[in-house]
Amino acid sequence: MPIYKEFRCGLCQSSMLSTNYYFCVTCRKKFHKECIESPLEIKHPSYPFLSLKLYHPSDNSFGKWPCFCCQEVIFEKLYYCPTNKLMMDPVCEMKPIPIVIDHPKTHLHPLTFFPKQNSLACDVCGLVKEHFPTYVCARCVYVVHKDCVYHPYVIRISRHHHRVSFTSSPPSKKLICGVCRRKVDSSYGAYACNKCDDYFVHTKCALRKDLWDGKELEGIPEEPEMVVEPLERFSDGVILHFSHDHRLKLEMSGAYEEEKFCQACSLPIYEGSYYSCMDQCDFILHEA
Repeated sequence: MPIYKEFRCGLCQSSMLSTNYYFCVTCRKKFHKECIESPLEIKHPSYPFLSLKLYHPSDNSFGKWPCFCCQEVIFEKLYYCPTNKLMMDPVCEMKPIPIVIDHPKTHLHPLTFFPKQNSLACDVCGLVKEHFPTYVCARCVYVVHKDCVYHPYVIRISRHHHRVSFTSSPPSKKLICGVCRRKVDSSYGAYACNKCDDYFVHTKCALRKDLWDGKELEGIPEEPEMVVEPLERFSDGVILHFSHDHRLKLEMSGAYEEEKFCQACSLPIYEGSYYSCMDQCDFILHEA
């Protein structure tokens, strides 16, 4: 029977759509078709040189681990290879992985699936995901994770008042991520503000669920900026700035603080006065 609404499988305990299921008329439980028909041992296209065996809650103690294909947590039934510590959901086992992806928006040439990806850094997010489907373009020496192929190009994040756009080639100079405050490597893609010269954000930071609303804004006209007063004063040394949701308190710095950066100019906090968030969320602004 096809699935029409979300349910929890009686074997793997996960709820997934877009698959078929078996239904027990006696106990009213539902089971993924893939879970019922799972073979005891498989060779998956992601790792054709390895064998993954089927394990059940009664004969394993793996706990909760992410599937290397979909990254969803596997609660119970799973495929496992102890040599490489690979774990896979039975539903993903039956889903074919495309050998070639042709997505010109991400890359000009077709991308070919590459199983041995253990040490390859993705040119979009800059990360090495040891057991995650990866594609390459041999002509351009280009590497991209399967989920990064379809990354958004223009988005808005809660940490910045302008839209940010993806760039595959950040400038070759010292850049600091506007979210995590760590270095942005110009060898990999990042998100940049077209209105603020030095505002860049790591791809993985920009796409965090708590910062991005999940909307792709490419092709959508940007609303005109509203002219607002930059701050509201509540008492001596306490303000509410338009760029932050919490109140800020005036502080004094007696020395150079290497780990503290102004969210407006991205420069570190030296001796002098600055505003910091009263809710302790690491938001800092130079008084200037």
